[in-house]
Amino acid sequence: MLQRRGRGRVLRANGGGIPEKGHGAVPIREALLVGTGNGCFALAIDDGRLLWFRKVDESAVFGLHPNTAGDGVIVHGEMDISHWSLGGECRWREGGADMFTGELTVGPEGVRVADFNGRLDRFRE
Repeated sequence: MLQRRGRGRVLRANGGGIPEKGHGAVPIREALLVGTGNGCFALAIDDGRLLWFRKVDESAVFGLHPNTAGDGVIVHGEMDISHWSLGGECRWREGGADMFTGELTVGPEGVRVADFNGRLDRFRE
């Protein structure tokens, strides 16, 4: 939910979790993508208007990472790893055997992240 407070805005979503340091917001082209709770907000960089909001994980967003093509974002959720377009469409979503609590990296070899038990999962970008 986007609430106006004076000249500022407050972003709120259900669920828990605060994204990893340095991965809570990602500017891509004309949009600023912000992860909070279990959702992702896309705001217009020029005027701050809400472009879209999506629930991107059942539990919590741990981080947002730009994809290598620069036309979308990889969402590191507690339960799912997903790829979203700048228009708010889910390109893909994958779950794992356990919660994705490890560090997530995006690179030429795809998306890599470890689950709660240390098992490394890899996904196409």
